[in-house]
Amino acid sequence: MKNDLTTDVTGDHLRNHDAEIFDDSDFYHQQLRELIERKTADIEDPVAISRQWLEIQKLRNKVKKKIDTKASKGRKTRYNAHSKLVSFMAPMDNITWTDESKDDLFKSLFGKRYQSEKETVKLNGTNLSEQGTVDES
Repeated sequence: MKNDLTTDVTGDHLRNHDAEIFDDSDFYHQQLRELIERKTADIEDPVAISRQWLEIQKLRNKVKKKIDTKASKGRKTRYNAHSKLVSFMAPMDNITWTDESKDDLFKSLFGKRYQSEKETVKLNGTNLSEQGTVDES
């Protein structure tokens, strides 16, 4: 098996080489080897072993999420509490409308004469409600 360095010397590598592409696969292979060696190294120091175990536990706790299993399928009500209202006051009715002015407003809105239930208008001896008609005069 020939080494890559011998192919570089012969020039085979330069024919397939593209100047625009940076090849750093050797660097990453070296980093991966170092990582594997570091993780698989036998640690005999009990303090170092406990530190490594604590680091692993911290990583597990980060990954594990606390999920409420009884909250699914609408079995638990979710709500957000609103803060209390400060300086809230219900609007006060300061309008000094008389009953006649209110009646005039309703007449103008609906285009018909508004008649309250207190008023009874009789035409030809019968009530308007019995006739089903409205006086538009």
